[in-house]
Parts: sequence; C-alpha cells; structure tokens
Amino acid sequence: MTGRHRRHRRPAAFALAGALMSAVALGACATDSADSFAEDYTAYLRGRSDVTSFRVHPNNAVLSRGSVDTVVSLRAGLPDEDVARAARELAAHRGGAVIDEHRIRVEFSARDSSGGPVAAEIYLVPGSDNPRLGDPARYLDWVRRTRQFTASNPGVTAVRAWRTAIAAESSRDAYPLAESLDRFVADDSGGIRELSVTGSDCVLQWDAEDAPAELGRYRDLLALLPAGTSPVHCRATSQRPEPAAAVYLTVSRTTPDTVVESIRARAAEIGLPAQIAVAA
Repeated sequence: MTGRHRRHRRPAAFALAGALMSAVALGACATDSADSFAEDYTAYLRGRSDVTSFRVHPNNAVLSRGSVDTVVSLRAGLPDEDVARAARELAAHRGGAVIDEHRIRVEFSARDSSGGPVAAEIYLVPGSDNPRLGDPARYLDWVRRTRQFTASNPGVTAVRAWRTAIAAESSRDAYPLAESLDRFVADDSGGIRELSVTGSDCVLQWDAEDAPAELGRYRDLLALLPAGTSPVHCRATSQRPEPAAAVYLTVSRTTPDTVVESIRARAAEIGLPAQIAVAA
C-alpha cells in the first residue's frame, strides 16, 4: 500500500514542478516584453529630430506582458498639424515586442492670451476604446482645442490631460481659469472626469458633472486676510469622496486671531464647510 501511494504522488509532484516552471518562463517572457519594447522605443525616439527629450519606463509584470509609460517633449514652435502627426507616429510605433498597454504623454508648446509660454500635454493610449486616447484621427482636434483654450486665457502656464483627468496651472487667481476649464471639458469631455486648477491663491478640484461655482466661495474667506497677505495653503475641493464643496485653508502664524475667527465665522455664515488652520 505504501509503495502504491508513493507511485501516485510522483506525477502530482512532477505536474506541480512543471506548472511552476511554466509560470517562471511566462514571467520571464513578460519581463522581457516590457524591457524589450522600452529599449526599442528609446532607440526610435533618439532618431526623431522633433523630439527634444523623453523618458521611457517599462512596467514589468509576472503574469502579463507588462506595460510602458513614455513622456515625450516635442520641439517648441511646431504647428498643430506637425504636433498631431508626431503624436500619430509616436502612437503607431510598436517595435518588436508585444505589451499590454503603452501610455504616452506628449508635451508641446502653446501660448496664453498674452503670448506667454504654456506647457501643454495630450495623453495617448494606442488601441484604447476612448477616441481621445486611441483614435489617431482625433489627435489634431485635441491639439487645436488645447491651444485654443490656452490662447483664450491670460496667465495660464500649463494644461495637461491624462486618462480621466485634466489639470491647469495659472500665475493668477485660480477661479477664472477654473470656469474656463469647466467649459472646455463640457464641450467635449473625452472621458475626462476630474478637473483641477492650481492658481496663485488656491488649488481648486471638482468633478466633470459638477460646476466650480460652489468652490468659488473660497474667495469670500481669502478676502478677509490682511491686504497683501497670501495663505500658506489653500485647497477647495468637491471631488469625491467629499459630499460637498469644502475648503482647507492654512494661514500664516502672524495672522491676527481676530482675522482667523472672522474667517471661520464667514465660512459658517455662507454654509461652506471649512477647516481653518494656523501655520506652526
């Protein structure tokens, strides 16, 4: 009986060993795929005269073919058509290895309404079901829309779109740019769900189905600070999981106690949930 039991266990042990060897081999292939793709793509980018800098990062996975994240900066001053053509070519290049997903951030130059420089960015995911990310025929439209947006706003310094989010930065107060960005996404969201603006006075964050108007009440609180005084930190958000617009404000430790109390009183008066802190 003992001998028969031993003979039954041996095939199971061999099967387990074979499965482990297969998993290891699959993991090695997956790792090789991401690394190989990244190596080939790096060589491809080095040969492009319209690329000024880039970063290519392979993401190895044990039981899949992995993914690659790429950031490409294009030469400043390229017209819309050239930026879009470069985006199409960057998305089309596959190399010899197969991976699960390639995510590409394409940085290009733009101008604000005063002619100041703006860092602009579109996001590509070749093969994505989202046309903004995966349809090469849509890239030109998003390049044009992005540049039209920046050219319509004074003080905007950056606008970057990702898979489900868009973020803009301004050297001026945040709220006017937030209203403009909300209209930009409302015209064609392209799957964007989270919006944010970082301005000289505050950071504003909201969801695409909301409006930034509720966030605009942060200005009532900042107006109570002494003239020429800026908050140490200001963030107004209505993004989930926040149930409603809320403000997180930190003021300088030199701010008079009476001013701090007046800010808290004003937040309560207008029904704005707010956490007011004094910097250490």
